[in-house]
Amino acid sequence: MKDKPSQLKLFQKIVSVFAALVLWLFVTYTEDALMDINVNSLSVNMVGEQKLLSKGLMVVDKNSVEKASVTIRGRRGDLISVMDSVRASIDLSGIESAGHYDLTPVFDIPSSTVYVSKRNTLSVGVEVEKIFDKTIDVSVVQGNADKNKNYVVETTPALDKIKVRGAKEDILKIGRATLYVDVSSVADGEEVSVAPVFEDANGEKIDIFNEIYCDVSEIGVVNTLYPKKSVDVKIDFPYELNEKYSLELISQSFDKADVGIISESGEGVNIIKASFKHSMRITQGKQKYTLELNEYNGIYIPEKNRNIEVEVNITEKSID
Repeated sequence: MKDKPSQLKLFQKIVSVFAALVLWLFVTYTEDALMDINVNSLSVNMVGEQKLLSKGLMVVDKNSVEKASVTIRGRRGDLISVMDSVRASIDLSGIESAGHYDLTPVFDIPSSTVYVSKRNTLSVGVEVEKIFDKTIDVSVVQGNADKNKNYVVETTPALDKIKVRGAKEDILKIGRATLYVDVSSVADGEEVSVAPVFEDANGEKIDIFNEIYCDVSEIGVVNTLYPKKSVDVKIDFPYELNEKYSLELISQSFDKADVGIISESGEGVNIIKASFKHSMRITQGKQKYTLELNEYNGIYIPEKNRNIEVEVNITEKSID
């Protein structure tokens, strides 16, 4: 009879442990049960793009490629830990020609306890075009040249032409590759690398909608310094024109220009001229012309000063 209380206590302990275990299992199951969640607006990574490019093809209008969505299943804690790490991708390597393609996305989940329960996005559409190429001129635009008080700088690019490739609609817009170089404080013989800026033929900014592929990402330029000198600019009317026409110079875009002294022969040059060429078409009345400054030994004329705009009133002389 004395053992009954002890047996009762032992039984109560066993029941308590069992109840606690059941309660723990219940709480664990209900708090971390299997569940589904949707992962939306996934950017689609494009695999095999280099192989596609090697075939002379490219995906265009990437910004319009739709986002992907997938439903994933797992326990709450596992789902929370991988939600931001789910990735979607499509494989481009099997495409052999231009056209529209609907490709099946692959979803990558960095977890062994979470898996895809439903593919909400069954296909992703892409547009593929043949790559268009074009060879364009390389030009240099100097910045802050006026701040260099002592020198005129000649900036020479390592390449005068480069080839660009891309979607036809973009490549046809490109007229030149421009290198913008700050010459306010450069050293003689200094070489710098500059990323080209793609512009139209007039040097205006263009809108590019697709990727542009180029063999070079930067172009080297060498800066050569010449002592600066200001000279007068005169307009020269050749004898043949003066003989047939009366020529009145109304205006010119500048009457002085900064030039660089290359050698002793250039030190004595105080006037440089711009001449009408024999091949120019002359029209009577007030007309505007673009003239090129003449070259002189020992003188370097910066690119921005090589052409001058003039307005001239031209009347044909009467023959008595």
